[in-house]
Amino acid sequence: MALLVGINLLIKPFYIFGIDLQVQNRLDDGEYGLYFSLFNFAFIFQLLADLGLLQFNSRFISQQENLRSAYLPMLLSLKAVLGLGYFALAFGAAFLMGYGEAAWQILPYILLNQFLLSGILFLRSNLSAMAFYRLDSLLSALDKLLLIILLYSLLSLEPFGPFNILQFVQAQSVGYALTFLICAVFLAQKVEGPLAWRISPRRMYILLKQALPYAFVILLMTLYSRMDAVMIERLLPAEEGKLEADQYAFAYRLLDAFNMIAYLFAGLLLPMFSRLLRPLQLKDLGQLMATAFRWMSFLSVSLSIALFFYAEELAPALYESSHSQTPLLLQILLFSANAAGLIYIFGPFLTAAARLKGMNIFFAFGVVLNFGLNLLWIPTYGALGAAVATLITQFFIAITEMLLSFRYFPALRSYFSLALFFRFILGSALSFGIFYGSQFLPLIFWFKILLAGAASLLSAFLIGQLSFRELLELRK
Repeated sequence: MALLVGINLLIKPFYIFGIDLQVQNRLDDGEYGLYFSLFNFAFIFQLLADLGLLQFNSRFISQQENLRSAYLPMLLSLKAVLGLGYFALAFGAAFLMGYGEAAWQILPYILLNQFLLSGILFLRSNLSAMAFYRLDSLLSALDKLLLIILLYSLLSLEPFGPFNILQFVQAQSVGYALTFLICAVFLAQKVEGPLAWRISPRRMYILLKQALPYAFVILLMTLYSRMDAVMIERLLPAEEGKLEADQYAFAYRLLDAFNMIAYLFAGLLLPMFSRLLRPLQLKDLGQLMATAFRWMSFLSVSLSIALFFYAEELAPALYESSHSQTPLLLQILLFSANAAGLIYIFGPFLTAAARLKGMNIFFAFGVVLNFGLNLLWIPTYGALGAAVATLITQFFIAITEMLLSFRYFPALRSYFSLALFFRFILGSALSFGIFYGSQFLPLIFWFKILLAGAASLLSAFLIGQLSFRELLELRK
């Protein structure tokens, strides 16, 4: 996990703030907002290119090593077939929703990029399920590294004329395609036998039937977490919708930066949980969950506290078109990172334990709740209404997942002792005090944030909230 966090703390934040943010600042107001809305539209339909195969495959390959070489080619073939359905349905839905010429210019590339990303995650899930965690960690940042090189060249050199949104999505297509090929080469070297296409309608139907419960989980998760950007752009008048989506996209970028790291944690936790559940190794399982909770809670709380004190300085410094509401958007969305951190721990655990029915019931409530709040608040409050809806929905899902986990496995409660929560509260209070005090240092705010973050990390180790010893034991 330390390697995973280290790599992604170096490369992905640089991509988000050094490249992606510069793209938004370079484009006209509202242009990136349209892209962000279409990106979330494509993300929702991405489920059709996977239908739960990623989660099913990660759990299945972890527990059935002897069947890996037989099933993997079939799963790859099924994923290719599903990709055709994904493109057809997404294009049809876009036509019915009445997107204009500007949207249709970039939508095909965005859909292609989502399909490639889905393929990359699927290939990497096999590597992590086979316990090649170090290789998976390295590959997890490869796409962003390639995009940094490609987009930096386009932004600085402008070899094809003034930079525009079309060049942005096309560069993404090249970067993701290269990453997909590299992941495929590494996987082919690790798997016994060739990764040839294998079409068998009967076996594909059986696999799809086994994966469908996971598909419902992903569908509902995608809907409650991604419908907000689409609804902002669709519910508000044309230009206002693009501008509000632009503001929301900037604020959501920081939450996405956290989610990238949290999602990578989840990608590693899922196969680890699967291995520890069959046969049940309660001590190691409880230790893994508690360690993940310690690190995830520290990251999410520190991030939300930093934005609480420094959003007013960060928003205009990062985003040239920052409005008066942008700092508040940042604070609301980044506070929801505390809930997202829990979701990325207990969600993979419930998935690994195949406790999907309870998850799906509460996820369905989450979708209805998020849709209803967005429908009620976006026409009046715009992006701020969507941010509050996201915050409420995320905490609803996080709390229900934690309660479900303890309900299905009551013995795990002992690993979440009062001492753990006391250190969490103490560490949060120390971080709050440190960031508060950092405001009075005679330094520019960037150095204040870095110093406060380093001091918070040190205090977390001193009080025992974080421990390298636990990470070393998990590595064994």
